[in-house]
Amino acid sequence: MQEQTREREIDPLVSAPEVRRILGHKSACTTWRWVNAELLPPPRKFRGRNYWLQSQIEAVHARITPGDESVGARLQQSRQAAGAR
Repeated sequence: MQEQTREREIDPLVSAPEVRRILGHKSACTTWRWVNAELLPPPRKFRGRNYWLQSQIEAVHARITPGDESVGARLQQSRQAAGAR
């Protein structure tokens, strides 16, 4: 019974400013660069505001550490792909 309750728990939404704070006080532009590079999933939009599921942000936060070279590499690949279009 307790496991069924956990499955139905609601995953809270996290606002864009809170996401930026959690991920190290990144700018709004950096947030969108990370979405375009698929480092962050696309946000859900409610009343013109962007929100992510808390579990998604926790997963990204666990993967990304300050100075992580994989972040820079993914951004570089994203820029190269955009330039090739």
